Amino acid sequence: RQLEGAGLSIADLRTDLRSGLVLIKLMEVLSGSSIKTRYQKEPKMRVQQLENIKLVFDFMEDEGIKLVSVRPSDICDGNMKLTLGLIWRLVLRYQIQCPRKVFLSWFQAALPHSKISNFTSNWSDGRNLAGLVDYCEPGLIPDHASLDPNRAVENLTNAMSLAEKRFNIPQVIAPEDLAGDPDELSVMTYLSYFCQPNSIG
Repeated sequence: RQLEGAGLSIADLRTDLRSGLVLIKLMEVLSGSSIKTRYQKEPKMRVQQLENIKLVFDFMEDEGIKLVSVRPSDICDGNMKLTLGLIWRLVLRYQIQCPRKVFLSWFQAALPHSKISNFTSNWSDGRNLAGLVDYCEPGLIPDHASLDPNRAVENLTNAMSLAEKRFNIPQVIAPEDLAGDPDELSVMTYLSYFCQPNSIG
């Protein structure tokens, strides 16, 4: 979503970041600053791709983003574990700009009767997400507390669809994934859109 305005998109993390160009544009959009150093705009050779990614890494460090155990070659080679780690660093820096405990307390305050204690199982049956949507616009899902927890995918699909239509919250995680054994980082990323500055929350 951050890249839509720049006319770029990411379909496959294994290949789309290889040239470094998408990472350069992503960092410029997220940081609000332009990368002044000249870079290869049509990198066809591996060495050119690595140079572009190294330039991005240097820019990230200047932005205060700590990179641990990841090299330009890891991104160029499509190492998914390290690539996802890099993307999560960006999420932490630009999307979730507060510690986990503070982040959790926001949802506990918004949903005081739900006893929110985590970013995994507490959200998997859809009732708390429906409650969050109703908190953002009272009356939108007034029966959220009485939803059937055994109809998790249906509950989540409805809540996420309403959140997207009413509040422009992107569905960065699928209802089916959230209903299963959700990844904490993915859930936190999705929920972070509700409590960003100028957001509905």
